Amino acid sequence: MNSKLPVEKWLQTYRFNIIRKYLFGRILDFGCNNQELQLHYNLPNYTGVNSISEVKGEFDTIVVLAVIEHMDQLEGIKVIDTLMSHLGNNGVLVLTTPSPISKYILEVLSFFRLIDKDNLKEHKYYWSKRDLLDSFKGCEYKKFQFGLNQLVAIWK
Repeated sequence: MNSKLPVEKWLQTYRFNIIRKYLFGRILDFGCNNQELQLHYNLPNYTGVNSISEVKGEFDTIVVLAVIEHMDQLEGIKVIDTLMSHLGNNGVLVLTTPSPISKYILEVLSFFRLIDKDNLKEHKYYWSKRDLLDSFKGCEYKKFQFGLNQLVAIWK
């Protein structure tokens, strides 16, 4: 998400802050838009890409923030599996995605033009906790923002 809208900027900053503890070593930011994570933290050894075909090399941390909801479930699993193949030993892939209950709140926010309506229209699948736990076995899972968003950390 790359928006000047205050609510979207706040949501993005919140995500950056909640994943901060996972950032170490060589960092890949998948779905980075305009590398806002790098602008926020000025991370050494940072690589930002927006396409799976751009991913080259091995990383200690792979970040996938507010991305997989823009894919159907099978595509999301395939992308995460591909990214995991670029994760070094003892590395972590951390992702965030809105929970299914957030769909209606996001629609209201977009109606009032507090978030980007076009970005919201691109959401293809709202992952449930069960979807995430079943798809990414052994992951660390937690909710944030009053249960409206979810975080998954997958360690290798």
